[in-house]
Amino acid sequence: MRVGTNPATELLGEHGYRLLAAETATAAGHALRRDGRISRARRSTERAAALRAGCQGARTPLLDLDGLGTVLTPRERQVAISPPTCPAASSSPGSASPAPSTAISSTSTRSSLSPAGPS
Repeated sequence: MRVGTNPATELLGEHGYRLLAAETATAAGHALRRDGRISRARRSTERAAALRAGCQGARTPLLDLDGLGTVLTPRERQVAISPPTCPAASSSPGSASPAPSTAISSTSTRSSLSPAGPS
């Protein structure tokens, strides 16, 4: 195990779970920086970068704790923060018009259910 690194990060990395290890190192670096432990935070951030390099460009929200907005495309961000646009949700109860009638005549039903060919 590397000296001064997160044991969970190292254990995950040793077992081949590089992406999860990169996420734990990123989260640890963020927490350490927040707590003022800059030297350890830098080591965790550097370890996260090394692990991330072996993940073929994978991106997850945990790998981008400092800039969560960059994980989503502009359209995904727009959809995620926009209010619902369902017409039924915006109308008050009882004000919606009734659904159009869908009555089927018995003649059309009988003709479409009759066997094909001469009878």
